[in-house]
Amino acid sequence: MKKLNISLLVAVIALSFGASNLAVSHASTMDTADLSYVSSISNINETKYNNEGNISNGSILRIKDDSPVYALKDGRFVLTNRVISSGTDWSVGSTVETSAKYQYFQISNNEFVKNGINIDLIQFSTLFQTQS
Repeated sequence: MKKLNISLLVAVIALSFGASNLAVSHASTMDTADLSYVSSISNINETKYNNEGNISNGSILRIKDDSPVYALKDGRFVLTNRVISSGTDWSVGSTVETSAKYQYFQISNNEFVKNGINIDLIQFSTLFQTQS
């Protein structure tokens, strides 16, 4: 999988929108867009809540390192200009797999995080047991 330096990616995006001064907090690498197509969509990890607003089933994502956000466009995942911060937790919506066997977790309307070493998928039962 090709890698892009985040500084270069941010600079290209900013220049395409007419920005001339650009500050990047740190340089890291991120995957380029996944050129394979969506092959399946599942709600197996979807976070579900009970009537009291507490998680009753499903999973959350725990972000260990700043992670790029992807959007679905024409059946493929493309990078957006958004990054979610390390140390945050996100409810999981749909889980999407591509024909290249990459897995993405929905965190918002048309916003997805790619499964990888920078995130932990925590099943509700595991979360419940560790907080007891």
